[in-house]
Amino acid sequence: GGVGHAWYRARFVAPFVEGRESETRFVPARVTDNRFCNPEYVKVLQNLSGWQKRAWFDGDWDIAAGQFFTTFRREAHVIDEFDDTRAREWFVALDYGFTHYTVALLGCTDGDGNVFVVDEHAERLWLPQRHASAIKAMLGRWKIGERRLELIDLKRFVAGADVFSKQSDGSTVASQYARLGIALRAANMERINGWAEILQRLGDVEAGIVPRLFIHQRCAR
Repeated sequence: GGVGHAWYRARFVAPFVEGRESETRFVPARVTDNRFCNPEYVKVLQNLSGWQKRAWFDGDWDIAAGQFFTTFRREAHVIDEFDDTRAREWFVALDYGFTHYTVALLGCTDGDGNVFVVDEHAERLWLPQRHASAIKAMLGRWKIGERRLELIDLKRFVAGADVFSKQSDGSTVASQYARLGIALRAANMERINGWAEILQRLGDVEAGIVPRLFIHQRCAR
């Protein structure tokens, strides 16, 4: 919950949870694992509420102290698999970067209006040609009917306003992607309403409000 929480989680906890530890090792230990702990101290932690109890008593590193999406719960929102025959509408959202990561998220809706983020491409220091190939490969991991998902099957492929800004030679990042077969549309970047929409879709499992937004475990970032 402190200032280094996000860094520590990304460096140590996430590789453990996702089974990809290589340079680090995380050994989860809760207060109840320590038989020498003062019982009164354990009771203090047990009587906490909100994110503090989840963090300090339950050992939950997914808490979002001081962040916006406080109702996110790994056990409720992260899925291990997705049946692509459920998809009714496919879409991709792109966040462009070079020094920073370029991220493309593949999502879909089902017949009940649920949203699933099922795949991601995230790399830095790549040119658009390389990203385009990786994005097409990402789509190819999923099926629509009896064939593999392709760009033409997407209802929309949106990106932030920066890709439409003209460079010194008059070109845009969007035009570079267009030449590679990826037609980008401007995303709605209105943050306040966007955040509110995400909050509503996350629901609140502790209050009995069912989630309508789910993220595949493949989307590690």
